[in-house]
Amino acid sequence: MNVSTGSSAHLGAVVTAAGVNFCVYSKYATRVELLLFDREDAADPCHVVELDPVRQRTYHYWHCQITGIGPGQIYGYRVHGPWQPGRGLRFDGRNLLLDPYGLAVVTPAGRTSTSRRILPRHGSFLMVRNSMLALGRSTKNTPRLFSSLRNAKST
Repeated sequence: MNVSTGSSAHLGAVVTAAGVNFCVYSKYATRVELLLFDREDAADPCHVVELDPVRQRTYHYWHCQITGIGPGQIYGYRVHGPWQPGRGLRFDGRNLLLDPYGLAVVTPAGRTSTSRRILPRHGSFLMVRNSMLALGRSTKNTPRLFSSLRNAKST
């Protein structure tokens, strides 16, 4: 596995000829970590990539390119920054964050959608305990799949 600067060109995780480019937006983050997991039930990441705020940040976009991984890689972020709820800033680097541009969420066996605990105290950030993202390939059926999931949850 080799980590390089990457690009801010596309948000999310994008499979390229050289590996995977990761990019996430955070205007007020002071530190961003990309966590890679080798199994869906892993309690700890197999690799933690701390993004360099000088080389791997362009404006408010944090990014890196990783070789040696591809579709199916399970990942999440830890984002550090100020805790100032009065200003709408609720960073907590202890939590695993989902990629808002991710295409799928992995839930360990034995967990159901009702057993996942969403942490509402963190306002607009989506954080789901015991779930991680898996890097997948987008297909023309992806929007229909997510639409079906949304409709199933609302009934």
